[in-house]
Amino acid sequence: MDEFYIKSIISSLIDIYGFHVEEYNMPNSDYKEWIAIKMNEETAFAVIFSDIENYEIKARSAMDYMIYKGCSNIILNNIIMSDRDEDFNYILQDSFYNKIALNTSRERVFGYTKGAENLATFIQSIMDKPKEKAEVKENSKHSITYILIGINIIFYILSAYLSGSIFNIDPRVLIVLGAKYNPLIQQGQYYRLITAMFLHGGLLHIFLNMYALKATGEIVESIYGKTKFIIIYFLSGIVSSLASYIFSDGVSVGASGAIFGLLGACLIFASKMKEKIGKSFLTNILSVIAINIFIGITMPNIDNFGHIGGLLGGILISAILFKDNY
Repeated sequence: MDEFYIKSIISSLIDIYGFHVEEYNMPNSDYKEWIAIKMNEETAFAVIFSDIENYEIKARSAMDYMIYKGCSNIILNNIIMSDRDEDFNYILQDSFYNKIALNTSRERVFGYTKGAENLATFIQSIMDKPKEKAEVKENSKHSITYILIGINIIFYILSAYLSGSIFNIDPRVLIVLGAKYNPLIQQGQYYRLITAMFLHGGLLHIFLNMYALKATGEIVESIYGKTKFIIIYFLSGIVSSLASYIFSDGVSVGASGAIFGLLGACLIFASKMKEKIGKSFLTNILSVIAINIFIGITMPNIDNFGHIGGLLGGILISAILFKDNY
């Protein structure tokens, strides 16, 4: 099946109609499948993808999964894809679910059963979009990541201006702007648990963190969606600040705690989906985490408690969100 069109359709269903994606086991095997679901009052609207060889078994297993979830009124839509000129007519017979036949090589919907008209029209509109436009839309999926990077840069420019130096920021300026500073947090300035993650102590500090935020942020925002990405980022950052507050008395700033939370989100995804996407991504994430923890331990002036707190917070939060959405 054409992964580009599957990704485009699922992304559009999530972005436009509020679908979410769940993972379920195929019967009598360790193979896992994805299903896009939208709950509307008491009706579950579900979309799956299959090819001509397995469309019936996938439809039945998806229906069994929805029933197992407790859904009683289910509208199942099976998008049957092929990159060859197939005879879809015998497939498009009435059944207990909707069918849409999609020829990816010709980029057109071949046909559909009664009840699937709106979804078929929607899919054809996606197929009609040039891939260049789809790539532009793909970039827009990372808008929250770029906004966070922009906020961090703005705070750094302000810090540099007040410090009189673009290379090293005065710690007194950082405290004024909202660094994690235990005595003031103890006086009730709890907002510092959030503002600290947007401040940085030097040019190299912000450069490395923004590079890491772009790399991990784009991945997590694509996987979990914008809302869940924001939740993971901010809650991980807050947990990081709390861990630093509890276990460290020093002034602490930086986005690294929240970024470790994003690594935790990647770790959860890689672990849960290793049978579908392979184990290499999981191995890479574990390596990145191990290297960064090692660097933190061996180098001075690094808030390791904040890093570990952010990582554990990201793992816990992402495990909950992943279970809820995949």
